[in-house]
Amino acid sequence: MEYHYNLVASISAQVRDFYNAGVPFRIYHGSTNSTRTVARDLATSVDISMLNNIISIDQARRIASVEPNVPMDRLVEACLQHNLIPPVVPEFPGITVGGGFAGSAGESSSFKYGFLDACVLRVEVVLGNGTVREVAVDGGEEEEELLKALSGSLGTLGVLTRLDIALIDAKPYVELTYRPVHTFEEAKKVIEYAMQKTAGNHFVDGIMFSATQGAIVTGKMVADTCGGRITRFSRAEDEWCFLHVQAMVSQPRQPHFLSDAKVLLGENADLSAPATPPAVDYVPLTDYLFRYDRGAFWMGKYGCKHFCLPFTKTIRTLLDCLFHTREMYTALHASKMQQHHIVEDLAVPFDQTVPFLDYLESDFSIYPLWLCPLKFQATGLTLKHLPRDTDMMLNVGVWGPWDKKHKSFKEANLALEHFVKNKRGVKWLYAQTFYTEGEFWDIYDREKYERLRIKYSATSLPNVYDKVKQPDQQKVRTSTLSALWELVFGFWLVGGLYGLFQAWRRAQYVLKK
Repeated sequence: MEYHYNLVASISAQVRDFYNAGVPFRIYHGSTNSTRTVARDLATSVDISMLNNIISIDQARRIASVEPNVPMDRLVEACLQHNLIPPVVPEFPGITVGGGFAGSAGESSSFKYGFLDACVLRVEVVLGNGTVREVAVDGGEEEEELLKALSGSLGTLGVLTRLDIALIDAKPYVELTYRPVHTFEEAKKVIEYAMQKTAGNHFVDGIMFSATQGAIVTGKMVADTCGGRITRFSRAEDEWCFLHVQAMVSQPRQPHFLSDAKVLLGENADLSAPATPPAVDYVPLTDYLFRYDRGAFWMGKYGCKHFCLPFTKTIRTLLDCLFHTREMYTALHASKMQQHHIVEDLAVPFDQTVPFLDYLESDFSIYPLWLCPLKFQATGLTLKHLPRDTDMMLNVGVWGPWDKKHKSFKEANLALEHFVKNKRGVKWLYAQTFYTEGEFWDIYDREKYERLRIKYSATSLPNVYDKVKQPDQQKVRTSTLSALWELVFGFWLVGGLYGLFQAWRRAQYVLKK
């Protein structure tokens, strides 16, 4: 702990110096899972990249105390030594605990537990004036206020230095059940059924491969496989998860249980037809938690298309080292290919599921789509338009090339943003954001947010809109030479090859050169 305290003291001193000098500053973490253009200058940044240690795991109290830059794969590995895991584990192994907390990360257990920040019991934070504070869920009204303000506000209320996370019992395998669906309405009903307590599921998510083919995948942690089929996702020779899911539901199946039949086919279902059980297999727990790492869900497929490579098992196996999310994020930022693909997570109230999916089908036709139900909770950014009684939302992962129905990448993103807002939904702010300042604060409660920033001396940090808005291109291009380089770099092959090279060498892509 002495090493940790010394680091925190150093960070506190840096923050205090910026505060006393009246100099705005940002936080440098060392990496990012955002698709926004990110560049940091250490002269005006507080470097917390060294805060990447697991401080302790208290097995008796079921609490992990970690620094914010600990990635999820390291946290899971350490917790499993005690047969424990966090209730919510974001699907990419490189997502950090601090990033998941500040960005309200969710996953297939979030229908039950909410966002990752709902699992955080206590944090240590350096406020914007250099003061070090600890706040906890049971620490009184003001501590609860600050803890809630820090969650989901993208590091704009203070500098996180430690988080204490609640843990739950882990079991070595996840029993997965793959239920085919053939309409958006059917997908919604099956998810609703799967979330019921009586279903006993620990995990629920789904993939729509088209408007008429999809899969809802439910999981239960189990101690053994009872001789069942074991599937892996982490080795180079393993199939990518989304392809495996599609194969598991490719054969037509009848509902297996009476309750399933009523959900899938309605109260007037013909139950006399022979019943075929849904496909089931068993996945080692860590393989399941990070099942979408290889290929970044299915974005690796677009990488193959970009380089005119056949999307075959041989290519996926031979180039496996480049198809993990850490390497793909490096390639994405180095190549600037985020300007060519929609990469958005958008959530709408559950009753708006079908209208939203219908809109995506008619205006974008991007498939696959990821479906993930989320138990909603308030964060540091209060949504003004969300109905007060909202308790469940459906997150839809929309990742792929934007449709030519839209004239530009920006227009496509704006269309998505406006539709989701009109459906009282929200987009996750790791993605590129095209709102004007007025549009942004029409969604979030600026008055409450700014009041908290003043109260906790956070005004030297950028506010959320300043952090997520599109960069001013006039400021980015400082010379004719740089503009010429941008033109050359924009050629599909040059930028793409440069991105692959940087991924291969695992280059640092956040600091300004």
